[in-house]
Amino acid sequence: MMVMKHAIVLAGALWLSIAQAADIYQWVDESGRTHLSDVVPEKYKHSAKRVDSRLFEVSPQQRAEAEARAARERDQAAKGATEAPAGVRGERAAALGGAAAASAAASAGAPGNASDCASLRRQYAESQACFAPFLNVNGSYKPGAFEKCTQLPDPSPKCGPGPGS
Repeated sequence: MMVMKHAIVLAGALWLSIAQAADIYQWVDESGRTHLSDVVPEKYKHSAKRVDSRLFEVSPQQRAEAEARAARERDQAAKGATEAPAGVRGERAAALGGAAAASAAASAGAPGNASDCASLRRQYAESQACFAPFLNVNGSYKPGAFEKCTQLPDPSPKCGPGPGS
């Protein structure tokens, strides 16, 4: 009976290793796009090349290093989300870029004043820095961006191009 259980476990393990080591193929379609898949459309079977998927396997050491790096990055992101950006104080720090930042920008003073423009540029830069981690490749924002950050208008139309522009 015990031998039968071991045989079943061994057969299951063998089946899993075979299922995990599926063949992967690469081919280029008529529009020049490269595809990777375990299933090749009939019209590309003649040009598809088998890819050795073992090249992409991650060792236990690499997995542990990646998990440690991800944990460090999560900790840094959490620490960065709770700390206010440099130069943010008082009510703005408590609001973490909320409505207080918008009212601070609105009360910055008469347009065209160099110190007011410097303040507006700094606040705009802080706003952009807040949104940066939420920016997707296509230009849209990830969920939560507008809960954590306040979008401020670019001060360039009001104050002209900034220094170094």
